[in-house]
Amino acid sequence: MNIFESETLVISHLAESKLLHSSWKHTPTTDEFISGIKTFKTYLERIPCNTSLWNVSRLNFVISPDLQKWIDQFLNAPAVRAYPGIKAGFVVNPDLLVQLSVNEIFQSEEASTIPVRYFADDQQALEALTKPEKNNTRKKNGSDTFKSTTGINDTDRFNFLATVNSADTEGYIKVMHYFFRHKDRFAQCLQKLTQLTLREKEILRMVTLGLDSINIAAQLSISGETVKTHRKNILRKLDCHNIQELVYYALLL
Repeated sequence: MNIFESETLVISHLAESKLLHSSWKHTPTTDEFISGIKTFKTYLERIPCNTSLWNVSRLNFVISPDLQKWIDQFLNAPAVRAYPGIKAGFVVNPDLLVQLSVNEIFQSEEASTIPVRYFADDQQALEALTKPEKNNTRKKNGSDTFKSTTGINDTDRFNFLATVNSADTEGYIKVMHYFFRHKDRFAQCLQKLTQLTLREKEILRMVTLGLDSINIAAQLSISGETVKTHRKNILRKLDCHNIQELVYYALLL
C-alpha cells in the first residue's frame, strides 16, 4: 500500500512483512534525493519496520563522501537504535560507481551491523525479502557476459558493461564493492604478479586451492624439491609470508 507519493518518490508499506519500499519515479536531482531521505525518515519514525527496500536504479550521480556521512548519521544510526536487527535491500543501479557509492553508506561501524542485500529488480527483491523461508533464487538464463568500451571523447575513462543473471546480482555487487574498496592494494598485486613465470602462476593457483607440494609435484610431473623452490620464489617475489596472503594474488590470476 502506498503511504506517500510525490512527483519524485513513492513510499509503500507492506504491513505483514514490516517492510518500507521506496522508489524514485524518475531520475532525482541531488536535492530531490536528500528530500526523499528526509521524507522516508519521517515514516520510519512512525511505522514499525524490519526491512527497508530502496530502488536506486534511477540515480544518475555518485553519492559524495559528505552526503554518505550525512545519510549514515541522519538515517542509518537512528534506524539501528530504533529497530535493532533492521535489514536493508537495494534494487541496484546499472552504473557500478553509483551503486558502490550507495554501498559506502553502510561502511561505518554502526551501519555495518545492518545486513544488506542487492537485487536486479523490485520483483526479485520483494520475493526474497517478504518470503525468506522459501527458495527464491531465479532460474539462470544464459551466460554472464562482460565487455568494455572507451567513453566518447574521453580516453582517460572506461565504461564496463556486465550482463549477468539476476540471481547472481547480489554476489557480483559484493565482490565488486570489495575490489573497489581495496583497488589500490589490488593494483599493487597486479604489478607484482608480472614478476612470476607461467609455472609459478600455475603453482600459485594450486597452493591457494589447498594442494600440498607432493600433490602439486605429482600433477605437474616435477620433483617435490622443484615445487618447494617455486614456492619459495613465489613468496619472495610477492613479498608474502603465508598462504593467506597469497590468496589476494590468486584472485587476480
